[in-house]
Amino acid sequence: MVPPTQRAVIDTAAPIVEHDAIRTLAHKRFPENVLLTDIRACSDDHFVCTGRIPADHRFFNDSGRTPHEDILFYTEVGRQASLAVTHAFLNVSLDDVFIFERSQAAITPAIWDPALARSADDVVIEIKVRETVRRKNTVTRVVAEHVMYVGDQHVFQGTGTWTMQSAALFKRLRRSTVETASRVEGPDLLRPYPSNVVISAPAPAQDNTALTASLIVDGAHPYFFDHPCDHVPGMLLLEACAQLSLGACAQAGLAPSPRMALMAYDMDFTQVVECNVPTTLSARVSSNQASSSPGMAPAIEIVVSQRGAVAGIARMRIGFPA
Repeated sequence: MVPPTQRAVIDTAAPIVEHDAIRTLAHKRFPENVLLTDIRACSDDHFVCTGRIPADHRFFNDSGRTPHEDILFYTEVGRQASLAVTHAFLNVSLDDVFIFERSQAAITPAIWDPALARSADDVVIEIKVRETVRRKNTVTRVVAEHVMYVGDQHVFQGTGTWTMQSAALFKRLRRSTVETASRVEGPDLLRPYPSNVVISAPAPAQDNTALTASLIVDGAHPYFFDHPCDHVPGMLLLEACAQLSLGACAQAGLAPSPRMALMAYDMDFTQVVECNVPTTLSARVSSNQASSSPGMAPAIEIVVSQRGAVAGIARMRIGFPA
């Protein structure tokens, strides 16, 4: 259901985008991974999209996981909407490569409402473009806000920043890096997933001030590597940070009950993460108890690194039902 404030501004005469076209716009190969179902323009910088909430997805419905309570699900459907809108309405070539620089998001306490899962099978995604950068009349960078609703419940709000490069330029910039990574490290770090676990068992760091884990990469994973990718996808890194933050929260004794969820994150991607190079994640729980609030644990900072260089920093917040 489209939020009431948006019903009057959507161009209802616009044709519904076909599923195969959506799959192309969202850069997806397998139909089960296409969560986006429609995109509509309200103006040059305001769009409303819809997505389906899957009941049998091999990742988002795995081992008791439910999309309604999963910030990663909302992030993925928002990511697909961002790609589709950028191609369809901002006239960015389908051949261009998207690089996500930053993602900041939060879900609302509405996700704990048992009625939410029964209220609707769709999620509505409202996208407002706040900034565009152009080069030679071509959009090369976008900053946009995303607000999402399930039924009449506001469930998600976030901001994303992504850039676009031509495939030729991206390939040229990546060629020497990929060759060096493969030559130095070899392909043996590509390991199969035990279910959908994407990190090794967390262990205390040598100085006992952090919890560390290694990233597990499986180039054949049907969701994370839906299409060929010569680097670690951002969604895989975000899921790794989510799994480590939940583990750190539990090990620190901050979880009042087994039921908890990642409620908010702010992640910066500082450099491309290579598939064939060992990747370490290090989590530190904030000692500032003032940073916590009712139903929320203290902030957890996670640093993603390769060869001693920081590749990404995430600030995560774990929450619990009231």
